[in-house]
Amino acid sequence: MIEPFIAAPLPTRALPDPRYKPSSLQTVPQLLHQFPPRPLPVSWAATRDSRGEVLARALVQPLLDADRHEQSRHHRGLRAVLDWLTEFPGVTWQERFLDSIEAPADNIG
Repeated sequence: MIEPFIAAPLPTRALPDPRYKPSSLQTVPQLLHQFPPRPLPVSWAATRDSRGEVLARALVQPLLDADRHEQSRHHRGLRAVLDWLTEFPGVTWQERFLDSIEAPADNIG
């Protein structure tokens, strides 16, 4: 005979962890001074690749599904995105993408 599963009652109130001591807002500048954020690069090497290099990298395993229909769809979609991005000014794909975000919505379609 299978015994029915009976869940333990949920606690009505979470108990604070005694090891946790909330930091005050005064310590945030100190932490930022001690652990400054990493600088963000303006562009990455892959964003400077040519259209052919992007296609070559994106159309290999494991990014391709074994199904030929899916491969074809993936290829068409990637080419459509690259075609769309080339309509925006910029030297790198990242610059074009960032410009596309700021462009008016009538550029779709």
